[in-house]
Amino acid sequence: MPQTLENFCNQIHSEITLFFDLDGTLVSTNIANNLAYSAAIKLVLDFTAPNHLTRITRQSLASICPSLTQSQYDDIVKAKEHIYPQYLTNTTLNKELATVLIRYSKSNQTVLVTNSRKDRAYLLLQHHQLVKQFTHIVCRPSNTKQNKYQRAITELNIEPSTILAFEDEKAGIHHALSVGILPHHIWSN
Repeated sequence: MPQTLENFCNQIHSEITLFFDLDGTLVSTNIANNLAYSAAIKLVLDFTAPNHLTRITRQSLASICPSLTQSQYDDIVKAKEHIYPQYLTNTTLNKELATVLIRYSKSNQTVLVTNSRKDRAYLLLQHHQLVKQFTHIVCRPSNTKQNKYQRAITELNIEPSTILAFEDEKAGIHHALSVGILPHHIWSN
């Protein structure tokens, strides 16, 4: 994988499709996510969750609140989704990648490829005024766990060798490689 974004972008020509991951790549959302979860926990349990250096997820709720019932869990998740928009100002746009997106959205297919739910992805994109920069937005359908790159390639009928992907997570890079996206076509910050 090329070390600089500038070198990586030298590979872009008119036949290349650009895939952008959302959380952690195009927009940093950990602070907003954790603030929303903490507020939801406080609302539902009247309990102040300790500050987390790592991202709070649905899976990690049980370790934060060990005696959590299913009903409380469901209420926290629902409250978090309702509260999350209040914390959008705590998300940070990766300006360097946004510049790449805006520049190449005029000449190339640009695809948001994310495991976020559609409503949350649009909320973030609207907040950062990026919705119109994408030719396609491929989100996670309901609560399924599927390789987001496989889903996008299948839905859009794109040859993996013509894709350049921007991805921050090791698992995402592995998924991109597993569907045939070339190693030198993956940029990770």
